[in-house]
Order: sequence, then structure tokens, then C-alpha cells
Amino acid sequence: MKNKLMLPILLLSLASCAFGQIQVVKTAFNQDKDKNSAFNALSAVSATAGQKLIVTINQEGSHETNIMSVRYGKQDFTLAVRDDGSNFKMSEIWYLDVQQDQVADVVVRYCDTSGSRPVPVNACSAIALVTLTGAASGGPANTYTLSPIKLATPTAVAVEFSAGKSSAFVVGAYVQNNGKGQPQNPTQFSSILTADCGSSNAAVGYSLPSQSGPISYQWSAPAGFEIHPDNAVALASFAPRATN
Repeated sequence: MKNKLMLPILLLSLASCAFGQIQVVKTAFNQDKDKNSAFNALSAVSATAGQKLIVTINQEGSHETNIMSVRYGKQDFTLAVRDDGSNFKMSEIWYLDVQQDQVADVVVRYCDTSGSRPVPVNACSAIALVTLTGAASGGPANTYTLSPIKLATPTAVAVEFSAGKSSAFVVGAYVQNNGKGQPQNPTQFSSILTADCGSSNAAVGYSLPSQSGPISYQWSAPAGFEIHPDNAVALASFAPRATN
């Protein structure tokens, strides 16, 4: 009698741990070389309730440049991870769970270190957007920042990162000072942008690894160049939504 009761209880327990699959709906990016601008934006972004928006920000500013807000319509994004790299380089990843169907702008506003006074980025800014379905609500499963810099070789920056959940979404944002060529995204990534945004070069991409354990990601310099020592990189993973 006890054995008959244990079987359905076990099956119910296993079913409650099932997870769906994250899908990338679309990506977009914008680079801003206007040193007098206090914001960067993506216009007329459409999203539906239940989707997750991920924004990456790569910038080279100054000692007083910070992020005042990242907003979609009337909803505010939440910071997942920030890497303050060397010589005023910065990489950030923000996320938002969409509450209602809408079409609105995604706007990144810059400020001073007090968080209250708008200031322009004095060098460059590149933002990227990823729209996801099937992602769990809330914050990241895992995050990583590069500082202090770790070089695999003079021509590559290496990061060992664990997604934390099987079939999670992994996004990485890298920026370095220019003069060393355009860095390339890790081979595991689908590239969203590789851009010269003025005095810096940015590279952003994502992957959907099947494993939850550590994977080595490398941002590499183009042939004939080396990685610039003034850089920043941030990674974050987001888990799939439970299906029941």
C-alpha cells in the first residue's frame, strides 16, 4: 500500500521542477557618439506582457558619469550587474519584466555620481536590447564582472562563467579603449553588436547554453592587434520560466 502511494507523489514532485525554453524574440542596438548627450535611446520598442527585456550599456565616460535610469515607457529597469573597468570604461546589464503590451522608447539617462544631476557622456555610449520569451521573472541566476582584468593571452580576454541553470540565457557586454582594433565576441555568442562608438570599441552578444556549469568565453582582438588593457566586461544569466 505504501509503494502505491509513493509513486504518484514522486511523479508530482518531478513535474513541479520542469522548465520551459527561453527564446530570443529580437535584438536592437544604438551607439551614441554625441559627447553632449545626456541620454541614449531605442525608439518605438514593442513588447508584450510576460516578456523580459535585457539592456546592456557599454560606455566610456568620466569619473563623474553614472546611470540615472533605464526606463521602458513608465517602467524602470533594474540593474543586474556593473563592471567599473579601468580608465572610465563601464559595462552594465539591466533587466525588466514587461507588465503590459505596449510600444514605447527604451531610454538610458546619464547623471553625475550623486545620481541627481544629468550629465553628458563625454566620450561614447553603446546600448543593446534583447527581448526574451520564456524567461523567469526577477533577477539574474548568476553574474560576473571582469575587474581586475584577466588575459588568456595578449590577444584575448578569458572569462569562465556558469549560467547556474540549464537552458538559461547568457548575455555578455565588453568595452575597451580604441586603437587596438575591434574586439570580437566569444565564439559561443550570437553577436548583437561589434561597434566603434568613438573613443572605445564595444562587443555584445548572447548564448543559450544547454549546460549550467562553467564555460570559457573569450573576447579576442583582430589579427595583428592585442587586447587593450583599459576595458570592462559584465555577464549575466537568466533562468527559464517554470512550466507548472
